[in-house]
Amino acid sequence: MFKRFKELCKIEPELWELYQEAKSYKPTPDFCANWVWYCRGGLKERLLPLVGWLASNPALRTSEAYDLAYHTIYNALPDCQHEEENIYCF
Repeated sequence: MFKRFKELCKIEPELWELYQEAKSYKPTPDFCANWVWYCRGGLKERLLPLVGWLASNPALRTSEAYDLAYHTIYNALPDCQHEEENIYCF
């Protein structure tokens, strides 16, 4: 149904804001992408009401829309830089 992330953003502009936020992170020595994604109030938690089964817009209540948004936004984050394991990254 949706082939490009920009198609989703036309329907739900907040997705573009999450993407831009993900891109804005800088890879500091202790940066953990998984913490930014999974922590309380993190990007994934804020993604859930926008796309997928919990989306307020019925057009975005598909697993395809969720997968596309999830992977596009998560992949915009820098890679983890920390050396030691933490509770989000193991």
